[in-house]
Amino acid sequence: MATYKYSMIFDLRTNLDGSALGARIGGWSESIYANGIFPDAFQFLQIKRAALLPLGARIVGQRIQQVAPAGAAQSTGQTYPGTWMESSDVPQMALLCTGRSATSANSRKFKIKGIPDGVVSQGEYKPVDGFAGRVASYLNTMVVGRWQFLGRNLLTRPSEVVEISATGGVTMAAAFTVAAGEVVRIRGVSIPGGATVNKVFKVKNVVNSTNFNLVKWVGVEGVGGTALNTTPKELFEFGADQVVVSRVSLGKIGRPSGQYRGRASKKRS
Repeated sequence: MATYKYSMIFDLRTNLDGSALGARIGGWSESIYANGIFPDAFQFLQIKRAALLPLGARIVGQRIQQVAPAGAAQSTGQTYPGTWMESSDVPQMALLCTGRSATSANSRKFKIKGIPDGVVSQGEYKPVDGFAGRVASYLNTMVVGRWQFLGRNLLTRPSEVVEISATGGVTMAAAFTVAAGEVVRIRGVSIPGGATVNKVFKVKNVVNSTNFNLVKWVGVEGVGGTALNTTPKELFEFGADQVVVSRVSLGKIGRPSGQYRGRASKKRS
């Protein structure tokens, strides 16, 4: 069954009545995963999410992308205005949440951005009457809707490294599954001077089942240690009563989607 990434696209405008000094506008997206296409469930999730948005904030679009195996994407422009009838805080104001898997030790942190001004007091989350219930309803929708998040299989154990050449050529003690462009975590590799290397590296190319080359290795020979391919990800369902608000945080905000024009080319004409 194919895996799909569902993205909600937001924007938020401050100072709607012009009574304050200055104004801001920002945009962001929030994503979740599922094994299959479920438009009705996605619509219901967005209604619950819009219930947490203040005046001036709204969901302005959607994107559904097939990610495993890689496939087509579809974008739509359905609008869901915020229904919490209160002014916004700065667009970056967010609730940091933690969702834990129903079947494993995996967890995922995510942010609910663009929260109302009235639910933050003295720098901490202090929901007013009704808002906490809406948050709980949205988080519970992730569970009952069987929405999922991506995570690494924590049962996968590191594999033994025999040696690493000065140019980044890795020799493993046994067959090691990895592909060019994937990321490997190297730990406990001894290098001259008594130091050890504990870093992540991108794989440049694969020679055979026990040999591959790293990008930007440290430039000296190393021996021993372990390697773990951190790239492969699996989907995990959110567990019942395992999705909670941790604290107030700040989320990165960019341009609204309508103003986005892509990166400017660095090449001179």
